[in-house]
Amino acid sequence: LPDMYYQKSLVPSGLLLYMSWITLLSGIAITILLRSKKAWLGKKKNAGIIMQIVLLGFVLLYGIQTYGDRRSLKYKEMEYYNRCKRFDKIIEMNTGKVSNYLYLCFLNLSLAEKGELADRIFTFDQKGPQSLFIPMNNSHMSSMLLCDIYYAIGHTGAAMNMAFEANIGSPGHRTGRMLQRLVETNLIYGAYAVAEKYIALLEKSFYYRDWAKGMRRYLYDEEEVNRNPDFAKRKKSLPEEDFLFSAQLQDKELISLSVSNPDNRTPVEYAGTMYLLMKNLDLFKAFIDKYGGTEVLPVLPLSFQEAVIVLNEKHSGSWMEKGVSQPVIVRFEQYKRFILENKNKPRLADLVKNLYGDTYWYYFMFKQ
Repeated sequence: LPDMYYQKSLVPSGLLLYMSWITLLSGIAITILLRSKKAWLGKKKNAGIIMQIVLLGFVLLYGIQTYGDRRSLKYKEMEYYNRCKRFDKIIEMNTGKVSNYLYLCFLNLSLAEKGELADRIFTFDQKGPQSLFIPMNNSHMSSMLLCDIYYAIGHTGAAMNMAFEANIGSPGHRTGRMLQRLVETNLIYGAYAVAEKYIALLEKSFYYRDWAKGMRRYLYDEEEVNRNPDFAKRKKSLPEEDFLFSAQLQDKELISLSVSNPDNRTPVEYAGTMYLLMKNLDLFKAFIDKYGGTEVLPVLPLSFQEAVIVLNEKHSGSWMEKGVSQPVIVRFEQYKRFILENKNKPRLADLVKNLYGDTYWYYFMFKQ
């Protein structure tokens, strides 16, 4: 019956449900018409082959146009590059004007993976804190992206949570890549029996079978897990006390990850840039006062230095003491002089963008 042809959570689409029966009956009718071997001799045979090719081309073209999800093509391309760790390709795809939060999250994740997030973030067209973390909307695409972001940061518990969400929301209620992530996160937490369950599922698949078999060497062997640099780094960032994930306390959770493992700068850079994208300089000041110059944040990245100048514009003598480098000071003086000289000109924001669009100063003054 047609009910067997679609996911129960979806709404069936009329004629599409009956295409399998229509195709079957049409195939039988054509076979009967062409049952005589003589019908396939000479020109009739060639004409039949040509007709089949034309019909197949039409069906494919119509199917792609009607049912293909071309809107998500760019997302899928970036998801592929992210999976293959080709971060430069993602960065290249997001130069210029970007209006999609999914793309910006991929961009900033790529910068973070390259260790360049807080230095280069304002080189690109940022749109507020959602450029770092898109809101959860129960779609498997957003859940998968958030899972990758949290895993890169070292927030293993949140990555595991998003992997569950992505599995539930994906077609068929499972995705091999998120099952892989569940294997990894459970190995990091030492939940070997749970990891083994997911390994057994992946071993039944064609594409993930070899990967799953290779992961069995980590089961019930903490020393082997610690020898894996990727797992060891994330184990070191695990919080001493577990906690429920909260989007409202996200910045505090990120900072705690860097406090647990000062070698991992990604969480603290995400927290600091989040404050800057929010234009919440009170939170940023408290953050810098507490962690600036410590092992958590021994050197201020470029965007943090620019924000420190904004915070202390009237106290230029303290800039270098607070970690601002001489080149940044020189560029701010040039920026300020340019603003004063052109303040009465129309389209001032465009003039500033041409020269200083890659700075936090421009973002703070002109971006909404």
